Amino acid sequence: MTNLLEETDFFIVYNDYHNHNFGRELNMLYLPLIGANAIKLYEYLFYKILNDDNMSDTILHFDITENLAINIKQLLLARKKLEALGLLKSYYYNAESEKRYLYEIVKPLSFTEFLSNNLLSELLKNTIGDSAFEAIINKYPSRKVSFSIFTDVSAKFTDIYDSQSPFENETPRLESGPNLSEYYFDFTRLNTILSSKYIDVILENSSLRKEILNLAHLYKVSADDMARGIENSLDKTSAGTDIDIASLKNYLNQLYVNVRKQDVPNLDNMINKQLLKETYSDKKELSQKEKIARELDNINYVEFLNRKHSLKISEIDSRDIILKIQEKYNFTSGVLNVFLDFALRNSNSVGLPSFNYLDKIASSWSNQRLTTALEAIDFANNIMKNRKQRAVQKTKTSINKTTNYNKVTREKTTPEYIKNQMDELLNKVSDKEISNKNNINYEEFLKERGIE
Repeated sequence: MTNLLEETDFFIVYNDYHNHNFGRELNMLYLPLIGANAIKLYEYLFYKILNDDNMSDTILHFDITENLAINIKQLLLARKKLEALGLLKSYYYNAESEKRYLYEIVKPLSFTEFLSNNLLSELLKNTIGDSAFEAIINKYPSRKVSFSIFTDVSAKFTDIYDSQSPFENETPRLESGPNLSEYYFDFTRLNTILSSKYIDVILENSSLRKEILNLAHLYKVSADDMARGIENSLDKTSAGTDIDIASLKNYLNQLYVNVRKQDVPNLDNMINKQLLKETYSDKKELSQKEKIARELDNINYVEFLNRKHSLKISEIDSRDIILKIQEKYNFTSGVLNVFLDFALRNSNSVGLPSFNYLDKIASSWSNQRLTTALEAIDFANNIMKNRKQRAVQKTKTSINKTTNYNKVTREKTTPEYIKNQMDELLNKVSDKEISNKNNINYEEFLKERGIE
């Protein structure tokens, strides 16, 4: 299918769940992975369903680009990220030369489900760092019970009810989690290798098979690599019918990072570069401020503070402070980055300011309902501009008070060149007196990210 998404194309939103108490999951688990635009798109689509039949009205894509302040290519990239992580299913049909889309939004994974998924949990840990990840685990612990030793004896619908049930031909419901393709990994080859070692029974476990696929996507391993990892991770108590997933994950991580010298996997590194290039290679060249905003919207605060301020958020207390602010005010990734940068520049603290200091500033920022880094930069710049104007006025007033004494006498006795300097000082206050540190300038940050 070669259809190109356009703003004049229509769409309808459908979902199969009503409750939307998933703000914490979206902002704490998914946002660091896929960025603010994708999360905004998800919530925008959800709230388009205003009636009781789980279906929205027919809407133009222009409505999305206009309200979210993104172009059609950025919308498409955000949509694809939601699809990849299993938060959205997209369908397309062409009715009488009129392109239409149907978007089915899928319920996010709970904390337990997300943290139990080896692919997603490992990506999140790599993105936000070990300490922040531990803080989430400690606050929202995953279920400790392992079901690997149990056999599912639950009755199937067709075991109890007539096989001619009207539900028989209905499309199976969506499975939550990343939308992975099995053709990416050669299970046939893996089965052959494991058969030669008489441990192919492992692949009969569907949940274990899914975990293997998750790890194959995460660490980009071949069937041969996976077979060696499985053989090294056999659970000795299971007589070769089960494996220790933690051991397998550790084996593949060592192979990927230490042997093959690859960076720890995260979605920013794994994203299709051509797709990213197509998204931002618009006819309109992005301004420097737009480039900065784009980067700030798609980088987590840990990496940003490290790169911009050489501040390593390694202590649990510091991470807890930021997580509390994030949870209380629900800032998007881009707004949070600009907010933290603003607070650091304006505080006298050596490291991260106290929670009370950040909370006081965050309260006023929250009232502005900022959603993107670009909006946050403009807001911060306005604060600095007003502050600068007040400082200039205050300085001029002070100079006037000092220099207006005995003006007539000064004019008679002061040499001309000194009088000219005094007059110039009255009309022009040096920016250095106001302090350059308050300027919102991220050019160095862009260069560090390899963006000119």
